[in-house]
Amino acid sequence: MFKLTDIISKPVVSIFECKHVGIVENVLFDKSKKNVGFLIVYNEKDDIEYAINPKAIINFNNYLLIKNTSEICLKSDLELQLSNLENLINKEVVNLNGENLGNIKEVLLDKKLKINAIETSKNLTINATYITKIEDVVLYSEKKLNIQKYKAKATFKASEIETPILVQDIKPKLPIKATINEKLLLNRVVYNNIYNGSEAIIKSNSIITNSVIETAKKYGKLKDLVKYSF
Repeated sequence: MFKLTDIISKPVVSIFECKHVGIVENVLFDKSKKNVGFLIVYNEKDDIEYAINPKAIINFNNYLLIKNTSEICLKSDLELQLSNLENLINKEVVNLNGENLGNIKEVLLDKKLKINAIETSKNLTINATYITKIEDVVLYSEKKLNIQKYKAKATFKASEIETPILVQDIKPKLPIKATINEKLLLNRVVYNNIYNGSEAIIKSNSIITNSVIETAKKYGKLKDLVKYSF
């Protein structure tokens, strides 16, 4: 079993490149699944934040080890995914009697980085089984709770509405696409050849320049620059 505080500030090392990727600065949780969604890693040398899926972690001790740098993504490229995740430290824990059980000061995790228990500021250790729901506050219940019975009920039927309903022609919004910050790519080093067909856009161990970025953009290879560079 691991503590959340054991993960924060751990250095991350890529085995294949034998490279120091950065330091874990934040751990974001998937509230519905009660597990770690992403680790946020800060690279002080390049002043860049990366996001690492916990499935990429192959070992954890004094260092957090991943296979290679293709396992990391720029945090800025995952803003939509990360917006649904958050850190749990300092969230209030409330039970069904309306009592405050303290604020979360520690999260205990199993080997798969799933929440095993939480510790509160009132020195209570609460098993994850009793965590009914996590949102702005953490709801605690020792008994199995059907949260749906607390859902708001409709106060009227559609047939009881006398005023006409205007149906607007609303076009569905297209999904927002995450954009690549080209400035962050500049001066990074690629560790894989990137081709447009048989023509090389950039070769391994080369530095990314503005010219390379423009060529990659022209042939739709910007994502490859992100994936195969550090």
